[in-house]
Amino acid sequence: MKNIIIIAFCIVINYSNAQNLIPQPNKKGLFGYKKDKAQNWIIKPSFQQAREFGKSGLDTSFALVKQKNKWGVINKEGEWALKPTYDDLNKIVHLREMKSIVFYNYNPFYADLFLVENQKIIETPLKKCKYLDIFEQYDVYIFKQEDDKISFYKPDKQIVGGYDTYFNRGNFVIGKKGSRYEWIDLY
Repeated sequence: MKNIIIIAFCIVINYSNAQNLIPQPNKKGLFGYKKDKAQNWIIKPSFQQAREFGKSGLDTSFALVKQKNKWGVINKEGEWALKPTYDDLNKIVHLREMKSIVFYNYNPFYADLFLVENQKIIETPLKKCKYLDIFEQYDVYIFKQEDDKISFYKPDKQIVGGYDTYFNRGNFVIGKKGSRYEWIDLY
Protein backbone atom coordinates (compact mmCIF):
# COMPACT_ATOMS: atom_id res chain seq x y z
CA MET A 1 0.00 0.00 0.00
CA LYS A 2 2.87 2.36 0.85
CA ASN A 3 4.43 1.78 -2.62
CA ILE A 4 1.13 2.55 -4.34
CA ILE A 5 0.79 5.84 -2.45
CA ILE A 6 4.37 6.84 -3.33
CA ILE A 7 3.86 6.01 -7.02
CA ALA A 8 0.55 7.91 -7.12
CA PHE A 9 2.20 10.90 -5.41
CA CYS A 10 5.05 10.91 -7.99
CA ILE A 11 2.57 10.79 -10.87
CA VAL A 12 0.56 13.69 -9.43
CA ILE A 13 3.73 15.76 -8.86
CA ASN A 14 4.98 15.08 -12.42
CA TYR A 15 1.58 15.96 -13.89
CA SER A 16 1.24 19.13 -11.83
CA ASN A 17 4.79 20.27 -12.69
CA ALA A 18 4.06 19.85 -16.37
CA GLN A 19 0.78 21.71 -16.02
CA ASN A 20 2.49 24.58 -14.21
CA LEU A 21 4.78 25.49 -17.12
CA ILE A 22 2.53 27.73 -19.15
CA PRO A 23 3.47 29.46 -22.42
CA GLN A 24 3.10 33.22 -22.12
CA PRO A 25 4.05 36.07 -24.44
CA ASN A 26 6.37 38.88 -23.43
CA LYS A 27 5.84 42.52 -24.45
CA LYS A 28 7.47 41.86 -27.84
CA GLY A 29 5.06 38.98 -28.55
CA LEU A 30 7.63 36.20 -28.13
CA PHE A 31 6.60 33.21 -26.05
CA GLY A 32 8.41 31.68 -23.12
CA TYR A 33 7.31 29.60 -20.15
CA LYS A 34 6.41 30.60 -16.61
CA LYS A 35 5.10 28.59 -13.69
CA ASP A 36 1.48 29.56 -13.15
CA LYS A 37 1.29 33.34 -12.64
CA ALA A 38 4.93 33.75 -11.54
CA GLN A 39 6.90 36.80 -12.65
CA ASN A 40 10.14 34.97 -13.49
CA TRP A 41 10.65 33.14 -16.75
CA ILE A 42 11.53 29.44 -16.43
CA ILE A 43 12.22 29.31 -20.18
CA LYS A 44 13.01 32.72 -21.63
CA PRO A 45 10.80 34.05 -24.45
CA SER A 46 12.28 33.25 -27.85
CA PHE A 47 9.42 31.47 -29.65
CA GLN A 48 6.88 32.78 -32.16
CA GLN A 49 4.42 30.16 -30.97
CA ALA A 50 4.50 27.77 -28.02
CA ARG A 51 2.21 24.96 -26.97
CA GLU A 52 1.77 23.66 -23.46
CA PHE A 53 3.91 20.82 -22.16
CA GLY A 54 2.04 17.54 -22.38
CA LYS A 55 -0.37 18.88 -25.00
CA SER A 56 -0.58 18.02 -28.70
CA GLY A 57 -0.25 14.33 -27.84
CA LEU A 58 3.29 14.60 -26.47
CA ASP A 59 4.09 13.41 -22.97
CA THR A 60 4.65 15.96 -20.21
CA SER A 61 8.39 16.17 -20.93
CA PHE A 62 7.98 18.01 -24.25
CA ALA A 63 6.34 21.03 -25.86
CA LEU A 64 6.02 22.05 -29.49
CA VAL A 65 7.46 25.48 -30.28
CA LYS A 66 7.98 27.61 -33.37
CA GLN A 67 11.12 29.70 -33.84
CA LYS A 68 12.21 31.54 -37.00
CA ASN A 69 9.10 30.16 -38.76
CA LYS A 70 10.12 26.53 -38.07
CA TRP A 71 8.64 23.99 -35.65
CA GLY A 72 10.65 21.97 -33.15
CA VAL A 73 10.33 20.34 -29.72
CA ILE A 74 11.82 21.48 -26.41
CA ASN A 75 12.16 19.80 -23.02
CA LYS A 76 11.33 21.40 -19.64
CA GLU A 77 14.79 22.96 -19.44
CA GLY A 78 14.21 24.77 -22.72
CA GLU A 79 16.75 22.59 -24.56
CA TRP A 80 16.01 21.38 -28.06
CA ALA A 81 14.84 17.78 -28.17
CA LEU A 82 14.23 18.28 -31.88
CA LYS A 83 15.67 21.40 -33.49
CA PRO A 84 13.29 23.74 -35.35
CA THR A 85 13.69 22.72 -38.96
CA TYR A 86 10.10 22.02 -40.02
CA ASP A 87 7.47 24.20 -41.72
CA ASP A 88 4.51 22.36 -40.24
CA LEU A 89 3.45 19.32 -38.28
CA ASN A 90 0.69 16.81 -38.64
CA LYS A 91 -1.43 15.10 -36.06
CA ILE A 92 0.29 13.15 -33.39
CA VAL A 93 -0.82 9.57 -33.73
CA HIS A 94 -0.97 6.94 -31.04
CA LEU A 95 0.01 3.47 -32.18
CA ARG A 96 -0.25 1.09 -29.26
CA GLU A 97 1.89 2.56 -26.49
CA MET A 98 3.96 4.69 -28.86
CA LYS A 99 3.14 8.17 -29.99
CA SER A 100 4.42 9.55 -33.23
CA ILE A 101 4.74 12.98 -34.70
CA VAL A 102 5.09 13.84 -38.36
CA PHE A 103 6.84 17.06 -39.37
CA TYR A 104 6.56 18.57 -42.85
CA ASN A 105 8.58 20.87 -45.05
CA TYR A 106 6.96 22.34 -48.13
CA ASN A 107 9.64 23.57 -50.48
CA PRO A 108 10.54 20.95 -51.48
CA PHE A 109 7.81 18.89 -49.83
CA TYR A 110 8.87 16.07 -47.55
CA ALA A 111 7.92 14.55 -44.22
CA ASP A 112 9.98 13.07 -41.37
CA LEU A 113 8.60 10.72 -38.72
CA PHE A 114 9.68 10.67 -35.08
CA LEU A 115 8.46 8.41 -32.28
CA VAL A 116 7.93 9.58 -28.71
CA GLU A 117 8.46 6.92 -26.07
CA ASN A 118 9.55 6.92 -22.42
CA GLN A 119 10.21 10.67 -22.40
CA LYS A 120 12.51 10.42 -25.43
CA ILE A 121 12.18 11.42 -29.05
CA ILE A 122 13.36 8.60 -31.28
CA GLU A 123 14.42 9.08 -34.88
CA THR A 124 13.11 6.60 -37.44
CA PRO A 125 14.37 5.64 -40.90
CA LEU A 126 11.48 7.62 -42.36
CA LYS A 127 13.26 10.78 -43.52
CA LYS A 128 12.49 13.06 -46.44
CA CYS A 129 9.44 11.03 -47.41
CA LYS A 130 7.50 12.33 -50.40
CA TYR A 131 4.40 10.71 -48.98
CA LEU A 132 3.63 9.47 -45.50
CA ASP A 133 0.43 8.00 -44.12
CA ILE A 134 -0.67 5.58 -41.45
CA PHE A 135 -2.54 2.29 -41.52
CA GLU A 136 -3.87 2.50 -37.99
CA GLN A 137 -5.51 -0.92 -38.22
CA TYR A 138 -2.05 -2.45 -38.74
CA ASP A 139 0.01 0.01 -36.63
CA VAL A 140 2.06 0.60 -39.80
CA TYR A 141 3.37 3.68 -41.61
CA ILE A 142 3.29 3.76 -45.40
CA PHE A 143 5.67 6.06 -47.24
CA LYS A 144 7.41 6.98 -50.48
CA GLN A 145 10.97 8.17 -50.56
CA GLU A 146 13.02 9.77 -53.35
CA ASP A 147 12.84 6.70 -55.61
CA ASP A 148 9.01 6.87 -55.60
CA LYS A 149 8.81 3.27 -54.37
CA ILE A 150 6.26 2.50 -51.66
CA SER A 151 7.44 1.04 -48.37
CA PHE A 152 5.85 0.00 -45.10
CA TYR A 153 7.41 0.65 -41.69
CA LYS A 154 6.40 -0.85 -38.37
CA PRO A 155 8.43 0.29 -35.35
CA ASP A 156 9.02 -3.26 -34.12
CA LYS A 157 9.73 -4.71 -37.62
CA GLN A 158 11.95 -4.07 -40.59
CA ILE A 159 10.97 -1.87 -43.50
CA VAL A 160 9.25 -3.78 -46.28
CA GLY A 161 9.44 -1.92 -49.55
CA GLY A 162 10.16 -1.43 -53.18
CA TYR A 163 6.52 -1.55 -54.29
CA ASP A 164 5.16 0.36 -57.30
CA THR A 165 1.67 0.39 -55.84
CA TYR A 166 -0.41 -1.38 -53.21
CA PHE A 167 -3.99 -2.41 -52.60
CA ASN A 168 -5.53 -2.32 -49.15
CA ARG A 169 -8.11 -5.08 -48.89
CA GLY A 170 -9.17 -4.44 -45.27
CA ASN A 171 -7.67 -7.52 -43.63
CA PHE A 172 -4.57 -7.66 -45.82
CA VAL A 173 -2.46 -5.62 -48.23
CA ILE A 174 -1.17 -6.62 -51.67
CA GLY A 175 1.89 -4.92 -53.12
CA LYS A 176 2.91 -4.78 -56.77
CA LYS A 177 6.57 -4.91 -57.88
CA GLY A 178 6.81 -4.67 -61.64
CA SER A 179 4.37 -7.29 -62.94
CA ARG A 180 4.50 -9.36 -59.74
CA TYR A 181 1.96 -9.11 -56.89
CA GLU A 182 2.82 -10.00 -53.27
CA TRP A 183 0.88 -10.41 -50.08
CA ILE A 184 2.43 -8.05 -47.52
CA ASP A 185 2.59 -9.17 -43.90
CA LEU A 186 1.83 -6.07 -41.85
CA TYR A 187 1.07 -7.86 -38.59
